[in-house]
Amino acid sequence: MENSEKRIYQDTIDNLSDGVIVIGYDNKISTCNDSACAMLGIGFGTAIGKSIAELMLEIEENNEFFELLLNAVYEKRKISKTVVFHTKDSTKYIKVTTTLLIEDGVDNALIAVLSDQTETTNLIIRNQSLATQIKALMNSFVEVMVTAVEEKSSYNANHTRNMVRYATRYLEWLSSHGELLDKTSGNTGPLIMSIWLHDIGKLLIPPEIMDKPSRLGRSIVTVKHKIEIARLMLRNRMLSGEDTEEHVRSELKRLDEAEELIVSSDTLPFLDEERIAKLNEIAGINLLTSDGGTCPLLDPSELNEITVARGTLTDEERSIMQSHVVLTGKLLSKMEFVGEYKKVPEWASKHHELLDGSGYPDRIRAEDLPWETRLLTIVDIFDALTADDRPYKPPMPPEEAFRIIKDLADKGKLDKEIVDSFYRSNAWNRSPEEALMKELTMKALKSNLENALAFIDDYLNEFDCPEKTRMLIDLASEEIFVNIATYAYVPRSGTVTIKISLTEDHSQVNITFSDSGIPYDPLAREDPDITLSGEERQIGGLGIFLVKKYMDDVRYRFADGKNNLTLVKNLDNP
Repeated sequence: MENSEKRIYQDTIDNLSDGVIVIGYDNKISTCNDSACAMLGIGFGTAIGKSIAELMLEIEENNEFFELLLNAVYEKRKISKTVVFHTKDSTKYIKVTTTLLIEDGVDNALIAVLSDQTETTNLIIRNQSLATQIKALMNSFVEVMVTAVEEKSSYNANHTRNMVRYATRYLEWLSSHGELLDKTSGNTGPLIMSIWLHDIGKLLIPPEIMDKPSRLGRSIVTVKHKIEIARLMLRNRMLSGEDTEEHVRSELKRLDEAEELIVSSDTLPFLDEERIAKLNEIAGINLLTSDGGTCPLLDPSELNEITVARGTLTDEERSIMQSHVVLTGKLLSKMEFVGEYKKVPEWASKHHELLDGSGYPDRIRAEDLPWETRLLTIVDIFDALTADDRPYKPPMPPEEAFRIIKDLADKGKLDKEIVDSFYRSNAWNRSPEEALMKELTMKALKSNLENALAFIDDYLNEFDCPEKTRMLIDLASEEIFVNIATYAYVPRSGTVTIKISLTEDHSQVNITFSDSGIPYDPLAREDPDITLSGEERQIGGLGIFLVKKYMDDVRYRFADGKNNLTLVKNLDNP
């Protein structure tokens, strides 16, 4: 290269805003412009003639940066990577890009271009932190909604949790078989969130309809009261001589038979035409009232309720109940779901639509029903059929439930491919441990500690847990609950879910505390040095240290925006 060309080359490098370092294959630095010196926090020109190893010793705590350069030199390799670089005054993010310096067809050295990406990287980190906070806020909102539904109807909250469990397993099964991305996004968080939220419209449904345990519901008390008054009035008429004993006894027998028919019909899963006809026949029986008048045994409203052929809801009540999907859509429309979560309101509010257009509320057909909604519908129906906590019906065995679901698929109402795949996945099959599992969600407040421990103790007492073991579990649980209540949601508030279960052989108890608060792994902290005095020992960490000592195992996992801390205790190891 001519001298004039070298001067132009050097002037160009010196005036670049990016740092430039030229390193020979003897590991010596031949060029280091002012921008590079400024980034590395060294004096201008002081790096010339030094090796990378020498600089590495002079500028401590930057091994990753210098090892990157050394590897690029030794391997004569092009790289592009952003690494952290520490100076006395600050921490920077420097993007290192290397290329080979070729002269006359021979590569003589390596050029490393340094670009200060600190501002951009910090912005990305802040954005990621904000995104994490927003996701945590959304998950917290979901927990608040589910808790509100649970307060209103415990069986419906169980229903939602069961659906989430079935769907999560199924999606994991699809992923393990390489089929997930053919169906939906690799990020299953939005789909799971739509399941959590699919029934929040039920918050606006009157509880006497949503949890109606029988056809008459509260009206059964009124009907029985009318019959009892009629009995008393008949006996008074007999005692006063206004009516004969024979006639009164005949009327009392008729009332007994009518009452037995009404009471037995009130809770039957299905009424046949013969029973409905008998109910219509007795409805007009005139009952004596306390004021000397009469009233029908069943008024039109009561007759309408007691003659419901299947289930417990009248047509009017069923219409109100079905409006929950419209209300779900309206409630979710008040929130702004963005990015991958944009479809959550649509998926959640269409779960009662069917492929043939016979669903509700909008009679949408297959072409307008996405895969996510089709799955949600199938899981919803399965749990509704098999649930063992519904006040108005007994649970159905899973195989019988699938017979009904497959029949609906054959009729073109459900997605046959998803039904078959869901069945094959076995994601619906509850393990013995799950059958023994109980769950409680409450506000993460210190004032709820007593309720949390009572929930755990009631469960342990069912299985004759040794007193010393129960005491250790209580101490560990108290530490975890109080930490969540104190620190997880500062300065906000939120909920905590406690899941407790036994292994099938009843030898081990597992208690998981879940919250949507600030991500925090208490197990990542080093154990305190308990050999030191209280004044010498660092503050904090002793509580979780004792939890680990009391329990046989403690596990932490952050998933779906939640902290999950599990305590494991062997019941035969106090």
